[in-house]
Amino acid sequence: MIAAKLSDWRQHFSGPVWTQAFEFLETLATDSADNDGLVSIDGDTLLYRVMSYPTRGPEGTTVEAHEKYIDIQMSLDGSEAIDWFSRDGLTLNKAYDSENDYLLFDRPDHVTGTVNNRPGYFSVFYPDDGHTAQQLVGGASENVRKVVIKVLLDAVQPQATIS
Repeated sequence: MIAAKLSDWRQHFSGPVWTQAFEFLETLATDSADNDGLVSIDGDTLLYRVMSYPTRGPEGTTVEAHEKYIDIQMSLDGSEAIDWFSRDGLTLNKAYDSENDYLLFDRPDHVTGTVNNRPGYFSVFYPDDGHTAQQLVGGASENVRKVVIKVLLDAVQPQATIS
C-alpha cells in the first residue's frame, strides 16, 4: 500500500502505464459523473469508475482484495478513511469472483493501518493489500465522490522469461 500527494506520484511510480493512470487522475474534476460500471482508459490495462456514497463506521464491513488489478483510489470531493490489512492471516468470507476481480475477508479486530483519502491525495492497494473503504473521518459521516483506477497487474510487473 502506498499513500501520497497526487503531485508527488512521480516519486513513487514510473513507466508508461503509471504515467497514463496518474495523468488521467490529474485531469478529473470534482464534478465528474458517476459511472455505473468500469470505463476503459486503455483496453483492460487501465479502467476507472467514479462513485459517490456517504461514509460510515466499520461495523459489519468486510475486507476486499483483488488478484488481477491494483487499485488507485482518490477522493474528488469529501474525505474517507480506508482501513488497510495485510492479507496474511485474514479469514476468507467470499471466494474469488474472477469476473469482478475481488474476494472478501472477515474484518479482523485489529487494523494494520488507516489512510485518510481526501482530494489531492491518493492511495494504491496491491493484490496482497486488503482494504475497507467508505469509513468515517473524524466521527461524522460525509458524502464522498471518489475515483478508483484499476491497473492491470501484469502490465506493471516484469514478466518472467524461460530460455
